[in-house]
Amino acid sequence: MSHTPAEKTYPRSIDISCFNGRKASRIFEEIRTEGTKIVLQQSKPVGVILAPEVYLALLEQLEELNLLVVANERLTHGSPETVSFPEALYRLGLTQDNLVNVPVDLDLRPEK
Repeated sequence: MSHTPAEKTYPRSIDISCFNGRKASRIFEEIRTEGTKIVLQQSKPVGVILAPEVYLALLEQLEELNLLVVANERLTHGSPETVSFPEALYRLGLTQDNLVNVPVDLDLRPEK
């Protein structure tokens, strides 16, 4: 397959016209092996196709980054007093066994 200047500028790119005809199955096989493709239209990027594993890994990284931001905000602007986990359980009248089957819903929005 010959490469256009845009395909050289954007590695792992494919022109949108390649989805016509029988090339689509080969493109999706490449996405399965390479992980991503940048879709070009008139030599300009118009989209990105990700393999499901790549997409899920990015979502996980984003969630971890959000948790880190929240933790840093709380460390920076929160109370300087810290409490150990066992102490927190004691203060709340809980034991480790109380937490085994409790559903968890975290609010990750930064405080304003």
